Amino acid sequence: TFAAAQDACKAKGNYRLPSRIELVSILDLSHASDGTIKANLDALGITGMLKVEYWTLSYVSPAGPQGFSFWMVDFNSGKTNRVFPDGKTAYGVLCVKDS
Repeated sequence: TFAAAQDACKAKGNYRLPSRIELVSILDLSHASDGTIKANLDALGITGMLKVEYWTLSYVSPAGPQGFSFWMVDFNSGKTNRVFPDGKTAYGVLCVKDS
């Protein structure tokens, strides 16, 4: 869930969920012609990521009738999607060091 994702990053100390722009910036679009988008994780030394879709801390404004929604980044398609923190949806968690 979104709350669990935030808690996981906070548990690491001075970490947080990344913004939508931070996650999109690590996508490697050079594979787009074959229908897949890869995250450029090797260059960042990130390994062991199994999920495809990741939570971000960026919220969609203005809030809709269901309340605030957040952006999710899909590392397979390169798309960003609006998702509502419904307490059930489990996306991947990638934490970044807070400055």
